[in-house]
Amino acid sequence: FSIPQDTPGLRVDYGVVEGQKLSLEFDPLLVKVIGVGKDWAETLECLVNGLKAMVLEGPGMRTNVPRLIEILTHPVFAKKQEDVYTSFLSEYMSGKPKEDKPKEKSTVEEVAICAPMAGVVYDVKVKVGDKVADEDVVAVLESMKTQTEIAAPSGGEVISVNVNKGDQVGEDQTLVTISAASTATTQRSQEEEEAIESHQVPRALAVGAVGGGRGPTSMWFKAVALIDRESGAKGKSHKKAIAGVLTSKLSSESAAGKRNTAHMEGLCKALHQKLAEVADGGSEKAVQLHRSRGKLLARERIELLIDHGTEFLELSALAAYGMYDKTVHKGAIVIGIGVVHGVECLIISNESTIKGGTMFPIGVKKNLRAQHIAESLHLPCIYFVDSGGAFLPLQAEVFPETGGRGFCNQARMSSMGIPQLACVCGMSTAGGAYIPAMCDEMIMVKEQGTIYLAGPPLVKAATGEEVGPQELGGADMHTTVSGVADNMAADEKSAIKILRGMVDTHTMGDTLTPARLPTTSTEPPHLGWAPPLVSPSTMLCVVPAPAAGATAGTVLATINAYEVLVRILDVSRFHEFKPRFGTTLVCGMGRVCGGPLTGDCFITGRGGRLNSFLANHLGGPLTSQAALKATHFLMICEQRRMPVVFLQNIAGFMVGKNYERQGITKDGAKMVRAVSCLTVPKITIIIGGSHGAGNYAMAGRAYDPEFLFMWPNAQISVMGAAQAAHVLTTVSGKKDPKTLKAMQDAVTKKYLAESSCYYSTARIWDDGVIDPRDTRKVLAMCLSLCERKLEKQKGSSEGNNFGVFRM
Repeated sequence: FSIPQDTPGLRVDYGVVEGQKLSLEFDPLLVKVIGVGKDWAETLECLVNGLKAMVLEGPGMRTNVPRLIEILTHPVFAKKQEDVYTSFLSEYMSGKPKEDKPKEKSTVEEVAICAPMAGVVYDVKVKVGDKVADEDVVAVLESMKTQTEIAAPSGGEVISVNVNKGDQVGEDQTLVTISAASTATTQRSQEEEEAIESHQVPRALAVGAVGGGRGPTSMWFKAVALIDRESGAKGKSHKKAIAGVLTSKLSSESAAGKRNTAHMEGLCKALHQKLAEVADGGSEKAVQLHRSRGKLLARERIELLIDHGTEFLELSALAAYGMYDKTVHKGAIVIGIGVVHGVECLIISNESTIKGGTMFPIGVKKNLRAQHIAESLHLPCIYFVDSGGAFLPLQAEVFPETGGRGFCNQARMSSMGIPQLACVCGMSTAGGAYIPAMCDEMIMVKEQGTIYLAGPPLVKAATGEEVGPQELGGADMHTTVSGVADNMAADEKSAIKILRGMVDTHTMGDTLTPARLPTTSTEPPHLGWAPPLVSPSTMLCVVPAPAAGATAGTVLATINAYEVLVRILDVSRFHEFKPRFGTTLVCGMGRVCGGPLTGDCFITGRGGRLNSFLANHLGGPLTSQAALKATHFLMICEQRRMPVVFLQNIAGFMVGKNYERQGITKDGAKMVRAVSCLTVPKITIIIGGSHGAGNYAMAGRAYDPEFLFMWPNAQISVMGAAQAAHVLTTVSGKKDPKTLKAMQDAVTKKYLAESSCYYSTARIWDDGVIDPRDTRKVLAMCLSLCERKLEKQKGSSEGNNFGVFRM
């Protein structure tokens, strides 16, 4: 063993000497050679000369010196100072001859499947020669504490696998190459192309005649919503032919589409089963007793109140699900938004068949969240009161901090001109008595409704006085003696008719000029719009099904943002902002139920407000480029007074030495600040994962979006379950494999349970779990409601009065 002496720029570190005998346990790294030069070429020359001059020999010993010289002198390596990865060996030095002649034209093309971010290859699912279908998982990448599945963009055969399990890869590095069929067969039909080019509406899409622009309540009609959901092509693939019109590469009829749909249908079925469980009040015995008194259930009261044929947007329907003794579903209160005399109203209805309608901590939280929405959007509030007040065994969690906040909110909203109306259908006891008392007007149902600060038992205990419920606080007494109530109705149906009249008188002077829609006709209003070119009913196919053997929730789904948007937007038209910059985040503008269905409006979507969208693409983390793009875009949204829709599927912000040097912390803070300071309405839908600081930057609950909904596959946590288990077992210091495995399994199970959408919605961390196929309908309703906030802001000083800073 000898090393070159006195060679400028060369340093050799070693831990062996000539004559030393090496054992099998010896570290195979014998010598480290470091070269220094004024540039890349001089450095390589220094290293090559040093390796050639070095002597390192022994019986039966082989070294990689010849291979290192071969790498350092390779023309590709000599040119590239960056982005050279371990895959360089398989790509350039495998010994296979390079094909220099141009390839003949064929119907088959090579498709490189690249890493959407830097990370470590967690698993490789394919080998050369394998057949893959559209959206099949070819590899799993671990990055940002989350595993991300990398799927094939189309069907084909695997030509090369360029990485191995454990390899570190960079953003956009090729992982797998496949031969894929030409996209020539995925073009629109000539008839479809001609219809769009000439701005004519295909007959199948002509939902209704145009009767003017979109009114705030036009999307609430059930018939229109149903037609819209079923309109459009059934997930048919298209070629991008017209500027700004999105197209789909994923058919719901493809093998991957069917597999994805089947997986999501299972999740949606479970969702609808849970919703059915909580639909009809409390126990069968409690419901029978309730009906024997001539009383309606909470939902039945709401159905009679809202305009005929319109939808009711229920909020937090699964509140308290699985909590307490698993019987306090909905939090013993039904809350949502419905249309009364053509005006959207917030409706709160106690469910007295559940624990007497008493207020549990989650019920109080749900009520306060609803009032917050009403205040933000200037919605009239209607209360159906039938409650025994606070649930006394849990009073310590209800009374001190939030107990009276609801009454305070009523007073504040009334001072803002937001109507507060009540119908007392049953008990209104103790603190609950202030709900109707704080309203502008109220009705009581004869021999059914009662209002008193203390019921007969407490009155007797406190004063010795014996008095019956109706004598103490019934409708007859309060409408003739105390004057606490304004109207008395013979029964609940009569009370609801009076209540509808009250709403009409309150909203006659409404400065928000709501749409006056028909309230008696069974026909939907003639306010049509252009549905997406791909039917919203195919939305289930966009969420990749977990790979075989994978535990659901442990891998972040690589959801294609464009496949979601193409199924949401009017005529699938999307004006994208900076499409080639910060590509892990898609930003742009489009309309949802905003344009009529004829002429130029079919293709332009003109006729309604433009909305903006930020969507995480393929589960990619936020980079500096993506954060700067978002910050720039959000300032434009604020300047143009456009509501912002966030579609969340994110692992967090990208980390690592290079990203820190690029200023990811500073750039991420810009985006978080922009989201925090937006005054235009925000709507967030978690369509996949919502992890770490990505939740904040994409308008999570802490950033006060007007609405936040989750899909049934959604997960929300600081990090993924598998990654959390790895971190916690590592820091535990335990060494026994069985102990570590048991600990890892326990942590994973706990994380999966607590990051579930149902765990979230039970605790009012969101406004409900929705069927993905209803995303467009729910968005349209919420955007309609947001018009009220934008109208209220007109002429006010609210808003950021500065220009757009280019990022």
